[in-house]
Amino acid sequence: MNFVVAYETQHYAEAHQTRKCKIAFAERDGDAFKILVDPVLCRDFLNDTLVWKAGENEHCQIYGYGYTGKVETEDSVLYLWDKNPNGLKKNIEFLNKLEREVGITETQLFTDDETEYGIVGDKWWMTTTVHFSWYTYLLRLLTYRHKIESFDDLTHDDWVEENVKSRLEKLHLALKDLKVTQVSGTKKEYLDGEDTMHDYNGFHSQFTMPQFTEYGEQLNELLPS
Repeated sequence: MNFVVAYETQHYAEAHQTRKCKIAFAERDGDAFKILVDPVLCRDFLNDTLVWKAGENEHCQIYGYGYTGKVETEDSVLYLWDKNPNGLKKNIEFLNKLEREVGITETQLFTDDETEYGIVGDKWWMTTTVHFSWYTYLLRLLTYRHKIESFDDLTHDDWVEENVKSRLEKLHLALKDLKVTQVSGTKKEYLDGEDTMHDYNGFHSQFTMPQFTEYGEQLNELLPS
């Protein structure tokens, strides 16, 4: 497996993450994966790129991040890096089961050492930033080394455990039924502020701060607490 660095080093201001693995947009070329942007700890940065690429907000720098370059559109192609070998390879079947329930192509992994991964998933995961946030969150949780076969096995971050854990088992099916109006999970009237766009694009905010989000009302109806 060949991973090619195709980015300039960036310096991001990122919040603490329990799992330290980093993720980036990538491009697949045969057996090689070209890493398109300096990998991030904060998955919300990748959501910002999807919003900019959709033309739903003017480009700006958000905490040192501002990638608007190439993003694969036929598949969701990512690169994941971890300091040490992790459990993603043995746990990917958990995600594949959810994908079969949705009816989309199963995510494939490409790795030699289980520290660097090329990831190719269905483009459905980039339908909105809510889809993509859930996808990258699941990928991160599946890097824990213990065997993950059910939602009970997931080691959630505190901000999820305390607020929305009970909604998540059917979230993939709710996203399948979502009436999609825009890529951004943030309401249009709040897209002009970098903090609000960055903070409210993901799946968590749809449940906890629905007044700022595009899909919170729908998802709270589909997945009542």
